[in-house]
Amino acid sequence: MKLYRILRDNMRICLDIEFEKEIVCILGGGKLALRKAKQFLEAGSIIYISAHDYAEEFNRLPVHKVDRNQLHQVLKKAKLAIACTDDESENRAFLKLARTYKVLAMAARNHQGQDTFSMTQLRFEQMVLASSTQGAFPVANRFLLRDWQRRLSVLGTIREQLHDHSLCKDLLNVTEDQLFFLQEALQQGRAIVYLLHGNASLKAHRQCENLVQSAKEKWNTYAIATFFLAKKYKNMDLETWCAILKDLNIQMHFVLIFWQRGNYVNQAEKILTSYSFSKQCIFLRPQTLVKENQDYILHIQSEKVKKDSVVLSILDSPYMRKLYPEHRFIAAFDQEKQIERIVHETNPTV
Repeated sequence: MKLYRILRDNMRICLDIEFEKEIVCILGGGKLALRKAKQFLEAGSIIYISAHDYAEEFNRLPVHKVDRNQLHQVLKKAKLAIACTDDESENRAFLKLARTYKVLAMAARNHQGQDTFSMTQLRFEQMVLASSTQGAFPVANRFLLRDWQRRLSVLGTIREQLHDHSLCKDLLNVTEDQLFFLQEALQQGRAIVYLLHGNASLKAHRQCENLVQSAKEKWNTYAIATFFLAKKYKNMDLETWCAILKDLNIQMHFVLIFWQRGNYVNQAEKILTSYSFSKQCIFLRPQTLVKENQDYILHIQSEKVKKDSVVLSILDSPYMRKLYPEHRFIAAFDQEKQIERIVHETNPTV
């Protein structure tokens, strides 16, 4: 029974309904009613409204003010009824009447007998975007739509440059940072991407941002980004990422940053070679992060752990911190000298 209820609660369909020259009946004259009246006037609707008191701005709107009985009569010809009073029982009675006339019923507040729900929307010549937080955070709707408008604008620009349109579906998986990296890479025509094992922590992402900003100070005519190779930290595989970059005809240089050569480095190099991208490896030296003769633990090893060993990781690693809670932890990307070395050794001209 509980599962059935959950399914029933999600059995709604989003429709884009034409309201030009259609009658919309509104009960209430406050701010909520005013907002709804404006919305449907913009859609070309004919507004009939009834309230004990009206917000002053209603005097400047082309709406028909009527009494309750008149509103109920007009309701028979309406396409939509909207309840906007502060009286829940009055709202429910109005919407119940609307539904007996087979009129769509909407309320400005949740759980008042409505069967129709409005969504915040943005309209463009070739696209309509709509969003609803279902009352949880209404002010976020417009922010979400503006964010998607911005993303879709960039996606459209990138799509125009793609030769293989089958890659369009893969573009939908890119992060916001990757999306705007592609935009900049198209503008610059060349780019540098640092390849790392990766980590999902917020601090790790900030460390990567610090590397990117430092690299841009030296290589300011390049678009620059990081890319994680570990499956659990990436949103797409390296081969797909390379296919997109190759198709866009961007001059690429990849820099692999690891402790030493291993499977990740070998597999990445194989893929990069297949796409004829320039590449280099920068292997960080653990000894430069600890005192002389200091024992350390790398994320690639865990045998024979001594009590005073220092835990080392290229990026912040909550997993390693948790695995060795009694040991001092050092992330290479927290050391400015390590960042400086990486930037200094980066050579996209090879």
